[in-house]
Amino acid sequence: MNKIDQYYFDLIDKQRNVYQQAHLYQQNRADVSQYIDWLQCIETGEPLTLKNGVLTNISLTKSYKITDNIADFRDQSILDHDKKWSRLNEKFLNYHKSLTSYALMRNLPLTHYVSAVTNLAHVKGKTIVDVGAGTGQSQCSFFRYPEENTYFLVDPNVRLLHDQFIRVYPQLLETKMNHILSHAEKLPFKDHSVDIVMSLASIDHFADYKAFIKEAHRILKKDGQLLIFSHLDVPLGGRILTKLKTLKLSLPVLLEIVARKLFQLANRVSVDDHTLHFHNAKPMEEAMQESGFTIAKKESFMRYFYLLGKK
Repeated sequence: MNKIDQYYFDLIDKQRNVYQQAHLYQQNRADVSQYIDWLQCIETGEPLTLKNGVLTNISLTKSYKITDNIADFRDQSILDHDKKWSRLNEKFLNYHKSLTSYALMRNLPLTHYVSAVTNLAHVKGKTIVDVGAGTGQSQCSFFRYPEENTYFLVDPNVRLLHDQFIRVYPQLLETKMNHILSHAEKLPFKDHSVDIVMSLASIDHFADYKAFIKEAHRILKKDGQLLIFSHLDVPLGGRILTKLKTLKLSLPVLLEIVARKLFQLANRVSVDDHTLHFHNAKPMEEAMQESGFTIAKKESFMRYFYLLGKK
C-alpha cells in the first residue's frame, strides 16, 4: 500500500468530533528544480540558480533556503517592521488550526460560485499564483482540473492540509503543487511570467494591498487576470440578523452554536484577525485601475465581493 492509499485507509470509519483540531497532512509539493524558471531574486530581479538545496542569485549576493520543497522568500524587514501584521497573523493561525466543518461547509458554496461566475473554474494549461493561499486547498476546490494547471501556493506561513479537505478533495494529495513562502508585497516571480494571480479571502490580511496589486500586474502576462475575492465589513448586528433569518431555531441548533463558540474561545480563535477592513470594494478597484488593470467583471453580493481584472 502506497503512502496516499494509506492516508485514505486510515480515515475509514474513523470517528471525528466536529469540534476537535484537525489532523494535518503535508502538501504534495513539487521539487523546486521543476519551477525555478519562473522565479527571480526579490531584491535584484536576477535569475536564480539551485545548488545544495539553496537558491542563489547570479551575482551571489542573496540566497534563499529550501525546506521540505518549500522555497523561503519571506522579507525579514516586513516581519520586523509590521508588528501589527505579526500579531494578527498569529491570531489567524489559531483560526486555521481550529477550522471546523461548519466553516468548511459554509465557505465552499462561495468558492464554487466565484469560480463559476468568473469563468475560471474550468481553465486548463494556466500558470496560477494563489497569494495568501494558506493550505493551497483552492487548487482543487476552486479549479475543476487542477492536474491541467501549474499552481503556486504563496503564503508567509506553512499551513498544512486539514483532514477535512482530504476527505472532500482527494486530489490535494494526488496533484503536485509548487509551495513558496513569500509576502504578497514582494513576489519572487519574473516579469510577465504567469497567467492568473488570485487572492481568495486573503487581501484583508496583507500589509499593503496596493503593493500586492502592483506586483500582480508586474508578474502577469499580457491579457493575464487578477482575481480578488473577499468579504466586506458589515456591522456585527447586521451579520447576526442575517444569520437569524436563515436559522430555524431549535434546542439542537442553540446547543451547536454554544458548542462552536466555546470551541473558538478554548482555542483562542479571534473574531477579528484582519489587518485591513473594507466597507466596499472601491479602494481595491481603484488600485487595480491605477496599476493598469481593466475591470472585466465585478460584483458585490450579501457581504462579499469579487473583482476580476485583465492586464
